[in-house]
Amino acid sequence: MICEDCAYRAESILRPLIPWTKFERAVMPKDDALHAEGFTEVWKNSRYQVWIRRPASEYGELIHLSIKRNDRNPLHDWRDLQRIKNEILGKEEEAVELYPAESRLVDAANQYHLWCFKGRHAPFGYEARAVMGPTTVADYDKSKQRPFENPPDDLMSEEDFQKKAAALRERGSARADFSKRIRAIMDVASERQCTMRDGQKCEEAAPGMPGLWCAACMGKALRELAGEAAELL
Repeated sequence: MICEDCAYRAESILRPLIPWTKFERAVMPKDDALHAEGFTEVWKNSRYQVWIRRPASEYGELIHLSIKRNDRNPLHDWRDLQRIKNEILGKEEEAVELYPAESRLVDAANQYHLWCFKGRHAPFGYEARAVMGPTTVADYDKSKQRPFENPPDDLMSEEDFQKKAAALRERGSARADFSKRIRAIMDVASERQCTMRDGQKCEEAAPGMPGLWCAACMGKALRELAGEAAELL
């Protein structure tokens, strides 16, 4: 047994010596336990084995990838899991890792699991793609990042990152200014009295038809909606 830090150092040395190869479908072993769990396929490459099953689900087609390294070491490499997901399921499919309640924890081997609802994206996660190399990341927040084995075509350079950061700052400033202007207009409008005649208010005279309301009533309604939106967000 070696310590985890030593294992990671050894990994960084050995990784270039074991180039990534294409996944090939392998023969399923005659293991009653695997078949009982529902595994129907196994794929292998130079580094990993991926076992596949499709559990029943009320939320759509669910695919479970059970992943282990060929050397059985406990090293968890996010970038490798992303690549496995891309090559086995598809680049635009999304999969998640689950850290379960202790009451249904299964911890019997150095095995990693990805769960994918085929064709559906998760209702969380980043909204845009950004892939940075070691230099850019270090300049950004002093983080560490190893070089890519196969750098993507859209790897962000330091110049690209600075441009994107500047654009985000400018957009944030513009949004804040826009919000401030809208709120100022709503404040002025809502301070006025309803101009509807015959003693009725706009909501009473034209319920559900804000296009017919006066500026004062529209301003008050907008302020109420803005408050509700702030609570929801």
